[in-house]
Amino acid sequence: MSRAAGPNKWALAGVLTGHFLLGFAWLVVFLGTVFLTSSYTGSADLVLLLAGLCWLVALPIIVKGWRSGSPWYWGVPVAWVTVFAIATVLVVAESVKSAGESSSVESGPPRPGTACPKRPPRAQSGQPQVAGPSHGASLIAFDSDRDGSPQIYVMNNDGSDQRRLTRSGADDLSPAWSPDGTKIAFESNRDGFPEIYVMNSDGSGQRRLTDTQEDSEDPTWSPDGTKIAFVSSGDPGGWGIFVMNADGSGQRVRARNVSSVAHPTWSPNGRQIAFVGTGDTTIYVMNSDGSGQRRLTDTHADSEDPAWSPVTSRIAFRRSFGDPDAAAAIYLVNPDGSAQRRLTHADAGEPAWAPDGTKIAFERRCWHSNDKADEDHEIYVMNADGSGQTRLTHNSADDARPSWQPTPRRP
Repeated sequence: MSRAAGPNKWALAGVLTGHFLLGFAWLVVFLGTVFLTSSYTGSADLVLLLAGLCWLVALPIIVKGWRSGSPWYWGVPVAWVTVFAIATVLVVAESVKSAGESSSVESGPPRPGTACPKRPPRAQSGQPQVAGPSHGASLIAFDSDRDGSPQIYVMNNDGSDQRRLTRSGADDLSPAWSPDGTKIAFESNRDGFPEIYVMNSDGSGQRRLTDTQEDSEDPTWSPDGTKIAFVSSGDPGGWGIFVMNADGSGQRVRARNVSSVAHPTWSPNGRQIAFVGTGDTTIYVMNSDGSGQRRLTDTHADSEDPAWSPVTSRIAFRRSFGDPDAAAAIYLVNPDGSAQRRLTHADAGEPAWAPDGTKIAFERRCWHSNDKADEDHEIYVMNADGSGQTRLTHNSADDARPSWQPTPRRP
């Protein structure tokens, strides 16, 4: 006797409808959960990919079960969504646990809206708290408006001996050490427009490298010290990534239509440059000649301030979710976009690696009371895994954009 085709067809239609609805519901819950918990990591990407493949594979399995006349095929959608619901819980739990471990360090900064750590007794006497030196580095350059307009300062990597290098009266920002540690590139509007300048490590020999009559910002040296990448509005198409020789000659555009805060950073071998794409939201990687551009981070959260480790294939960057009062954080990511990991809480950004890759200096928004208007930015340092977060600067002004000297200070 043949099967009753009608009821079986309606049963198949019902199971397939359930399969579509359960898949859609799981996708909404999955994306919503990882978004709200900042858990969109490499593990989440893998779960999302496997879930999509399993959802597709389940379709022919359901049809095969229906044709065989066996009743088990209706359980395929239920089994599928159960397995990946468990996977979602595990991914989120892993990410939250990792973030909790990073933020539970006793010396780490508090979450937004809480008071910043008090100045330690030694820091009050002119000797800031020691975070522990990093081998192969002695100075951190940064900009600060503690004396009026932003100027370039340097300090030891334990926060001691802070001293001013520039005295232009204009805005001097974004210091970047040369690979041999003898020069500092920076941006300044002392001649009317933000342009790229260079000086010796003691502040002497200041001279302008660009003369674009446009905004030129965020200089960064190639690992061999022969070139400097920077972002400029001097390209006819808008903001672009430019590369020039270390003496300012040979300026050429490498990427067009990028963010005004593109913040280029070179890979350790000098073959690639990471930067922020148009809209201040997404980090891209390209070859140093401008070819092979590809997106590194997703677009559901703002990603900026990339900093390539000088010794490993890891990129630190700042990630936020659009709300100016929400906590942005520093993350790590591989150059292929995988294995994202959160290192900090509170509003942190502008990561700068120590030359041996063991520590990261960064800028953090610091509240001195529960009144968010009572805030400034300070320089912190942490281990490369996010532990040992320690404050280096203690000012009522803004101390920002750290850059770590690649080689020890010479007498």
